Amino acid sequence: MRVIQKTALGLLLAASVTQFAFAADAAKASASTMSEFKAIDFAIDATSDPAAASAAEIDNAFNKFRAENTDIAGLFGPEDFRTPALKKYLEKVDFSKPETISKLGAYRKKLDAMQIKMRNVLSLGAVQVGPKQLPRIYKLAAEAAQALELSQNFHLFVMGSSEFNAYTYSYDVNNYDIVIYSALVDALTDEGLKAVIGHEMGHVKDRNMLNSLILAADFESKNAASASDTHAAMYDKLFGELPVSMRKHVMAYAQDLAANKQTIASFDDDKQANDFQRNAELTADRAGEIATGSAQGILQAMSTLAYGSKALTAEFNMNELIAQIRNVLANTDSPDDVDYLVQRQGDHPFHVLRLVEASDFEASKAFKSVRARLTQNSFGKELDLFARIASQAADASAKFKKYLEDKADTDDTLVRLKTKDQYTTQLGRLAKGFSELGLIVIGQLDASALNAPGDAIFDQFVSKIKEDKADILKQLLAPPVVSLLKKRLETAKDAEAVELKAKLKQITDLQEVQ
Repeated sequence: MRVIQKTALGLLLAASVTQFAFAADAAKASASTMSEFKAIDFAIDATSDPAAASAAEIDNAFNKFRAENTDIAGLFGPEDFRTPALKKYLEKVDFSKPETISKLGAYRKKLDAMQIKMRNVLSLGAVQVGPKQLPRIYKLAAEAAQALELSQNFHLFVMGSSEFNAYTYSYDVNNYDIVIYSALVDALTDEGLKAVIGHEMGHVKDRNMLNSLILAADFESKNAASASDTHAAMYDKLFGELPVSMRKHVMAYAQDLAANKQTIASFDDDKQANDFQRNAELTADRAGEIATGSAQGILQAMSTLAYGSKALTAEFNMNELIAQIRNVLANTDSPDDVDYLVQRQGDHPFHVLRLVEASDFEASKAFKSVRARLTQNSFGKELDLFARIASQAADASAKFKKYLEDKADTDDTLVRLKTKDQYTTQLGRLAKGFSELGLIVIGQLDASALNAPGDAIFDQFVSKIKEDKADILKQLLAPPVVSLLKKRLETAKDAEAVELKAKLKQITDLQEVQ
């Protein structure tokens, strides 16, 4: 494809990237911060033959980019579907703090080891779903993973059990496991089953297992003086979906992390554990809705769990049950009693209350915004992804700059080295990511009918620039598009030249708007 590398257009894109992406403020470009990042190579490699590309080739390049960069190339992140309460809890865990960054590796190491062990155990005691093994369920899982922008490298196991349960112990969006019990498979429709699988994948996307282990280790540190056998109740709250034997492993991991002073500050009060986990479940329900495209799947799953009968599904009226719950919540004479019951829910919310939450999320701006991003055409996705990745780079750059200015706020050499390595690695990946994606975007425009009136791709590009409140697209992509139009004008004649000049004026007028 024509990726513009080693050309004036490619150099313009590279220059725009360096001027914008490392600004402390994502909305105000400044080249002054570049002095902090001299050790990082942000050059665009010249590896491609600048031959004309077809739309199919450009789409293939984009799909390949997304598949190879699932952890950064997402149209939405956990913050887009977390409940407000969960967001507040996780704000307390400052993931940009040097001490936090330096300790996360120890947590990942333990969870990775548990995943390897459990995957082997499940391979001997359950059925692993695949294209040739329970293909209907595999297809549902593959669709859910695609909708949630997770890797297709999942390991889904169906375990024989009369219980209604499903769980995950994974946090890595590129390599994760899910377990679902056979009773739940039997009880649900395909849409309900996909929603449950999406729910568990939502835990993975949200890194709930990692977040919960951080909370557990902090708990162990604060309660080191008490007998460890009295701590089991805490793990029942935080890891209630997991089998009891796995909770014991997690407790051992948390105690070891605490003993080795690898804890990260989290809860102010251990009593918040129930509310944290309830909100983690509600957040995962929202992921189930995103996986299926509506609330119907998660509503079907929760209602089945509420009344426990697949046989009643045909005559069950979902709207009536939701109205029943809303009536209680709105008209009770004893709101304190309702609050008391809600507080007594344990680690999972009442299934019937989850129906109301799911229904409300489907009607929310957050859900509609995610759906709009996921259902737009490829070029719209390319532009949105480009802006998101560039914004992430600017944010990481600002945090790294602050870290350097504060001299890491620590005298621990190991903490400093781990923090610097984490940031430089992250920034290098993000810079490489939006450089590659920027070239795909420009290639898409270069392959479009720029010299003809009513070019849908160009019109969409202009529309996205106008919608972009942070001016990322204007700062980074408008200059190379101006160069592209000028290059086309060199050989254009008559009506084509008139059209190219009109498009050039549109872009330059936008550039002048501050």
